[in-house]
Amino acid sequence: MIFKDVLPQLAASSVTSTRMAFTGGPDAVMMQSKARSTMADNVTNELILEHLKQIQGKLSDHDGRFSRLDSQLRAIKAHVAGLALSDLSRDADQASMQVRLDRVERRLELSDAPAE
Repeated sequence: MIFKDVLPQLAASSVTSTRMAFTGGPDAVMMQSKARSTMADNVTNELILEHLKQIQGKLSDHDGRFSRLDSQLRAIKAHVAGLALSDLSRDADQASMQVRLDRVERRLELSDAPAE
């Protein structure tokens, strides 16, 4: 229930309670306070329920966002792992070429190391 729906009910309730208080004596005053507390409890409970529903909706939105971020993060991790693997492969190729170059230099006696 929204405030604009609740306000006319509160106004009607307070007018009726005030009339009873002026005409009915102490019992009417007790009824007035009970009516107000019951109405306040209903309004309070309804407002709390509305807020809880809004919070629940926001939480489900956040859950969706976190799910998307989680999947994006996993994709980024997989991409970084691929880059690291590529880097290791390139380092292995470079080391292999360096070994071959050292062997060629030794055979041609272009280095200080003894030939095989």
